[in-house]
Amino acid sequence: MSPFAHAAMHFAIGFCATLGIDHLVRRLHRIGSHSLSIAPLIMALVSAQAAHYLSPWLTPLLLAGYAAIAYREQRPPPEA
Repeated sequence: MSPFAHAAMHFAIGFCATLGIDHLVRRLHRIGSHSLSIAPLIMALVSAQAAHYLSPWLTPLLLAGYAAIAYREQRPPPEA
């Protein structure tokens, strides 16, 4: 597999997984309103660059970190 194809594959994985994580977090916290986020594009670019220059094993770690942050950030306040 060429380096470009490898990076493109990780770009697609990062983009689709981030969209899925955002959707799952909104469903878990029962968030009805939805606004377009730039996070899928940023995570896709970071995943592609990390897989190309560092290690392809960073993509799952980056996505797991994003999932943890997104879950914590979207929690409703305690009084709600």
